[in-house]
Amino acid sequence: MKLKKPIASLVSVVLLTLGMATLVTSPASAHTNAVSATCSALSVDLRYYQASREGSPAQGYTEYEWTRTVVDQAAWTEYVRYTYTPEKDGAANPADVSSTPVTDPGHWNADHKGYDDSAVDTYIQSGNGRGSWFWWIATTHEAKTHVETQWSKNKPAGDGWTKTGASRFHETSPAVPAKTNHVVVTIDGTAVEDTDFSTTFTKSYTFSDKYTSHTYSVAVTAWDDPTGHNGWTFTKSGSSIACTPPVIQVTAVFPEPIAPTCTTDGSLPSLPTDQTGITFSWDKKNPLKMVAKADKGYILTGVKFRIYDEPGMATGDCYVTQGDRDRRSRDVPGG
Repeated sequence: MKLKKPIASLVSVVLLTLGMATLVTSPASAHTNAVSATCSALSVDLRYYQASREGSPAQGYTEYEWTRTVVDQAAWTEYVRYTYTPEKDGAANPADVSSTPVTDPGHWNADHKGYDDSAVDTYIQSGNGRGSWFWWIATTHEAKTHVETQWSKNKPAGDGWTKTGASRFHETSPAVPAKTNHVVVTIDGTAVEDTDFSTTFTKSYTFSDKYTSHTYSVAVTAWDDPTGHNGWTFTKSGSSIACTPPVIQVTAVFPEPIAPTCTTDGSLPSLPTDQTGITFSWDKKNPLKMVAKADKGYILTGVKFRIYDEPGMATGDCYVTQGDRDRRSRDVPGG
């Protein structure tokens, strides 16, 4: 008697364990797809697809190109003094012969003296007319510079920086593409649907003529099954079976020709257009033969054609009766 309780407890544990196993192994709702066609419409039913997910752009920051001009050596002027040395055929006064270090370099020598603020490009004499002659030449040298470049989110420290307009993006995390499912429905070679969908897409497409067969194709792309390994991405094509048209019996009533009169020729009747389920036409080989043909869904009973006589010409036998003459005479004053 004391074993009943432990046994009952054991049974409860086993049942609970089995119940838990059932809960764990129970499959969740999976993608389901159904494409079916009747003689009159195509139906597409896609359910339990993975919901669409919005994408996000790449994360990061933008750097800009900055440049500035750095002076390595400032512009400067070089002064060189030249001393006149007549020697051989040189004149005592260089001005007498317009001799300068430029035009007559053979009689002038650079003496590498320091500049003393003397005038340049002119004659200078030292020593009461009996001394030496000098000539200063000034040469300007341009500054030596180079362009410094930096890439930075903000203006770099220091003066003279200018943004060039060039930029570059540093990606810290990649973009996340949007995820969505897509369906394309084609009927008789024409796309009638081309759209994204999230978890569900259900739609029916009525065929233009249910009494004829139609080709169709449904192409579905599931974003979580791009290769179709699981069957969620698929293409299904086929042809509908035409509906059987209803059988309605109709009888053609052929119109009568127009008879000639004394003044007008006779003529064939016009083709009727008001008889349901029947189309009338003239036979191409016999212009006097009117043919009746049943439209789709109708069966023609009775006479299917009528051959008319050649229309008669105006009789020309118009006449006035004695009664007409008597009436006319009464209408004429004094008649």
